[in-house]
Amino acid sequence: MNKRQIGASITIFGGTVLAGLSLFVRDDLSDGGRLILNDRTEFLTILTMAIGVFLIILGFIECYRKELHDLLGVREGRRYCPGCGHRINAGGQYCESCGRRLE
Repeated sequence: MNKRQIGASITIFGGTVLAGLSLFVRDDLSDGGRLILNDRTEFLTILTMAIGVFLIILGFIECYRKELHDLLGVREGRRYCPGCGHRINAGGQYCESCGRRLE
C-alpha cells in the first residue's frame, strides 16, 4: 500500500466510525436514553452522519483515483479518448484516431 491508499483507508474508517456512532447515539436517544431527543440533537446526529458518509465517499474517490481517471479519459491532466486511448488535442471535439465524438 502506498501513502495515498493508507490515507484513503483511514478516511474511510473515520467516516464509518462517525456514521456508525451517530446511528448508535440516535438509536439510544430514541429508545428513552438519558439525553432528550429534540430538534438540536436530531440536527447534530444527522449532521454527524452526513459528515461520516462524506468522508467515506472522499476515501473511496481517493483510493480509486487512477481507475476513475482512466474511466473518465483523464490521465495526468491530459485528455484521452475513452474509446481508443489516443491523446486528444486541447479543444478537440472528435478523436483524430477513431473519430469518436467527445463530450
